[in-house]
Amino acid sequence: LVIVCVKVLRHRPIVVRARESAYARELRYGLHVIVHPFDGFWDLKREKRGSMRGALTILILFTVFWGIRARFSGYLFTSEPYQDIRVLRQVVGILIPLLLWVISNWCFTTLMDGKGTLRDTFITSCYALTPYVLLSPLQLVLSHVLVNEEMAFYTYLDAVIIIWAIALLFFGMMMTHDYSFSKALVTSLLTLVGICLILFLCLLMFNLFNEVYTFFYNM
Repeated sequence: LVIVCVKVLRHRPIVVRARESAYARELRYGLHVIVHPFDGFWDLKREKRGSMRGALTILILFTVFWGIRARFSGYLFTSEPYQDIRVLRQVVGILIPLLLWVISNWCFTTLMDGKGTLRDTFITSCYALTPYVLLSPLQLVLSHVLVNEEMAFYTYLDAVIIIWAIALLFFGMMMTHDYSFSKALVTSLLTLVGICLILFLCLLMFNLFNEVYTFFYNM
């Protein structure tokens, strides 16, 4: 049914115009990036093949699919009982680390002669999530048709998606800031340290504000 609908609609004028629009080309460029990360991320920044709206679209799709998989995956593949799953908590739990990665990476690359801006880092990070957006619907379907003895297929595919996205995140940072492999590796480790520092400072500030609030409330 999907194939028939695609064949019927692909030559419609409105579909042709939408397919040839700049926005559609920016989204389709994500397909090039995931299989050609070096020249893909290079052109993403230097040739302006991607855009902020394309990156935000991929991020929104990533968030939607993450929430759908958390809520509607088969019961064999969820770590919590169905009634205890909180989609908002799941979504926030993945968006905050991504946001912290972007901020921390930009801070360190600024100090280490990185060629990319905060905007470039954000766009690159979002385009690196394309494998998850593409394969999540398949994962969702598999979670409802595989039995317990076939869980390995689901687990392996999940591992491939995660490793693929992390590798794209690394190579994207490497090409965006024009780093060598060793320098990109060091920067990635420093970025993880920076994330820990940001979390520590946020926790410290929260504790400080809580103490101040408690003091004035008691007064």
